[in-house]
Amino acid sequence: MKQSTCIECSIDFISKISKKRCNNCQKDRERKAAKISNIKYKLKNLDKIKQFKKNYYERNKTICKERSKNFVIQNSDYVSKRSKLYYEKNKGIFASKAKLYRNNNKEQLSLRKKLYYRKNKNRLKKYYENWKQKNRKSLNAIYTKHKLTRSFRVPKWSDLGKIKEIYKNCPDGYQVDHIVPLKGKTVSGLHVPNNLQYLTPKENMLKKNFFKDEYLLIKGVINE
Repeated sequence: MKQSTCIECSIDFISKISKKRCNNCQKDRERKAAKISNIKYKLKNLDKIKQFKKNYYERNKTICKERSKNFVIQNSDYVSKRSKLYYEKNKGIFASKAKLYRNNNKEQLSLRKKLYYRKNKNRLKKYYENWKQKNRKSLNAIYTKHKLTRSFRVPKWSDLGKIKEIYKNCPDGYQVDHIVPLKGKTVSGLHVPNNLQYLTPKENMLKKNFFKDEYLLIKGVINE
């Protein structure tokens, strides 16, 4: 028996033959070497491995499907996280594929939508009505943006996210108004966050397309 010191972990060990590494360190080294050789083999034989996997799947379809189902059920959180990460990394590819599919299957998709709508007409109507009630402020912001885009009152540099927030945070019993009217008699403003304010429906109705002194006079009448 010979006593030696491991060159990896510096632990003294006894063995029948002289060795540079202890049993644990030797096994780790062999595992690493096996992994490297396995990767090298895979890189050299990609087509061969692909064909082998295909043949195996064709022979054992039911077993493979059952195995994958069980894996998804047992590791649902891991699978969802992995799919989300994969989607985030390949967003552009997914979008282009979806666009291609839509362009190549326009008639099929329109028929599918019609059939789905007919089958779920009442349920969809209820869903959209509930959604409109919950997101009325957001819808107002979207409607105003589309309406104003036509009349060129939304500049490219306008912060649409901020505008959406202003509409969302509008207090109950108030309306979002443009300080400088978009179609004023003397001056026209833009659809930008700095040009928005909250007014009561009565104030907003009286203000109309007035600006500055004219509006202040109207406001004084309201206060009286």
